[in-house]
Amino acid sequence: MRKLLLIITLLLTACAPIVTQPVLPTPTRPPVTPTVPTAAWADLSPYYAAMKPDFVHDVDQFTQATRYQIDLTIAPSLTNYTATQQVHYFNTATAPLDAVYFRLFPNTPSYGGQMTITSLKVNGAEVKPSMELGDSAMRIKMDPPLPVDGEVDFDLAYVTSVPTVSIPGGYEQFGYFRGVLAIPNFFPMIPTYDDEGWNVELAPGWGDSTYSDSALFQVNLTAPSDQVIATSGTCGPAKISQGSQTLHCASGPMRDFMIGLSADYQVASDTIDGIKVNSYYLKKDQEAGRRGLEISVKAVKSYEKRIGPYPFNELDVLETPTSAGGIEYPGLVVIAAEDYQHNPTFQEDATAHEVAHQWWYSLVGDDQLDDPWLDEAFTQFTTALYYLDVYGSPGFQADISLDLQARYQRALSDNEDMRADLPVAAYSDRQYGEIVYGKAPLFFYALYQKMGDEKYNAFMQTYFEANRYRNAHVPDLLKAIATQLDQATIDQLMKQWITTPN
Repeated sequence: MRKLLLIITLLLTACAPIVTQPVLPTPTRPPVTPTVPTAAWADLSPYYAAMKPDFVHDVDQFTQATRYQIDLTIAPSLTNYTATQQVHYFNTATAPLDAVYFRLFPNTPSYGGQMTITSLKVNGAEVKPSMELGDSAMRIKMDPPLPVDGEVDFDLAYVTSVPTVSIPGGYEQFGYFRGVLAIPNFFPMIPTYDDEGWNVELAPGWGDSTYSDSALFQVNLTAPSDQVIATSGTCGPAKISQGSQTLHCASGPMRDFMIGLSADYQVASDTIDGIKVNSYYLKKDQEAGRRGLEISVKAVKSYEKRIGPYPFNELDVLETPTSAGGIEYPGLVVIAAEDYQHNPTFQEDATAHEVAHQWWYSLVGDDQLDDPWLDEAFTQFTTALYYLDVYGSPGFQADISLDLQARYQRALSDNEDMRADLPVAAYSDRQYGEIVYGKAPLFFYALYQKMGDEKYNAFMQTYFEANRYRNAHVPDLLKAIATQLDQATIDQLMKQWITTPN
């Protein structure tokens, strides 16, 4: 996620009115009607539709990936939705699990929604979960514990209301604002289980919220017929009936599933290397929407050349009212309407950055809450390489000095230098921008200066190939760096830019 420039952020924060959260309407409770028999989970062919031809059989690696089948209906008012959801989950941990968690992100303070689970079954039997973290985490007891390589089926029904006024700290990332509905993380999602256990901590209002594994999604989406819809993955043609439309959408291996829609959207498209790139923009912003398409195509070209192939057959770029500047999701990024309308320079910066997240976040995942520098700092410097490819050395150096070095200089001027390898929650919003987006990317710049262009690309390609579709950690990054640089130099640069001051 790329925040607005610090000075803009501070001005907006200083001038932001205090908003009282409205009482959200309660939508109608849907029935639980399972649509996928357990035996059907073995068939991976529905997910092939989201992949480029050369990568179709990447899906075959995911026989034990979590599968989500969601039937979602968005109300005509666009202020609430109902859904039934089936989840097939494998215990890929090294020990039996006495519980499985789902995250309910709409219930987190920065999302400002209201999700209610109306029914829950485990292997066909009704169960009552335990709700935690302000109802944003749902714990389901496994009795008996789910063994290693064991499988379990969950059937859920839920109703959700979305905010229609700004939520303090929420960046208008989730809700219906100014004619655009954006619903990231709209469904109960199983978080990553790793050596720390279940990752269910409540994220602060800044930074990213999710840490999840690659999963497979099928979504049957019903919405008003006048809406233009963009989603993660790939959707078939809409079926129109009595003022509504229904799309069947499927993903390849993705960590999340995002939906955005508006009756005001126009679409411009282009194709590069078998990838259909779609730019969704508001009617009044046609010029900026087409500019966003051009930026996205150039960014894909740069990152495929330097890092590795984008395996999905679609990438969507959406103009939304978010105040975050831009936010990444698998197969889809959103960019602030404010920048489409008033700041083409930052529109380019944000778009190139969020498209880079398709490599560093979507394809190579990481713990965005505990290791944000691995996610955002790497992406920040990768964005600088976009400027090198598009504008040559002057553009590259301008991005380094005016963005990365300028951010870090503010931290030094304010006597707020910090380690760059801390969790998101260890920083204030301002410190997060200065250290994670300013200081830590200078580590990657230092690597680039030591390695040179060819070896730096080789390091990225090694890291990408070793960790594609996986969650990578700092040791994985250092291992890839060590293929191109001696350990003493790595240690010195880590100390200079990441682990100092203590």
